[in-house]
Amino acid sequence: MDSSPAPREPIFNAPLTTLALAALLLAIHAIREWLLADGTNFRMVFDWGFIPARLPFLWAPEATADELRQLVDSARQTPAGGVTWLNGRLADELLHDGTAHPATIITHAGLHGGWAHVIINSLWLVAFGGAVDRRFGPIRYLLLGVISAIGGALAHMLFDPESLLPLIGASGVVSGYTGAMARFAFATGGPLGRWRAPGDDAFLYPAPPLGEFFRNQRALTFVALWFALNFLPSLASGAFGVGEEQIAWMAHIGGFAAGFFAFGLLDPVGRLPRATLH
Repeated sequence: MDSSPAPREPIFNAPLTTLALAALLLAIHAIREWLLADGTNFRMVFDWGFIPARLPFLWAPEATADELRQLVDSARQTPAGGVTWLNGRLADELLHDGTAHPATIITHAGLHGGWAHVIINSLWLVAFGGAVDRRFGPIRYLLLGVISAIGGALAHMLFDPESLLPLIGASGVVSGYTGAMARFAFATGGPLGRWRAPGDDAFLYPAPPLGEFFRNQRALTFVALWFALNFLPSLASGAFGVGEEQIAWMAHIGGFAAGFFAFGLLDPVGRLPRATLH
């Protein structure tokens, strides 16, 4: 095999599906920001954002309603203002709505808390999702995005099951694509690998087995840096939601884990049977 340095293929060249997805996220936010009234915007976030405390209506409607009534009563007995007022208002809305809105474990990914939020997610989507798009093709790529959105929402719910704030944002999806990209990008012949034969398509290079991935210094360094970048800001803040903007770091981790482990189920290329990471 030719041991010459791998020709550098730009990992950030995004295919059409990724660009269309990023454009859709930006368009949705522009419509909300420029065309919708505040009340309509609130309704959109309430109806399509993921609210952990609402999902139990799916399997325990009476118990969920009782908990929400207690929250409303508690808020009414406390002077209005701040989180107490917000929780009371949201609990009252959830109580009157009375439905689980299970589709929100996916639809929350289409809404964002501000321009900075949607722009950052779109840039990360192009940077890391594009590599997965080139490998998976549109259908598998979008399916992985759905899986990552679900993984992010459920991880957020596991961490804060009684939260009344809507979780919104594509961060779980982007994190899932990042986790999937890490599975193959650092292989010897991958787009971030050190060596490969001239003419090879780096994005279609077989992925190494999981055991070999965890023995790769560069791959582990990337994952460690990713976790640090996502976890450290949570120490200072903590779902972009209604009332206060926080970082739903558990949704990021859940999305990353979903993409990382679902990669092997969806990867159309397959794996190398021998060590390929250096």
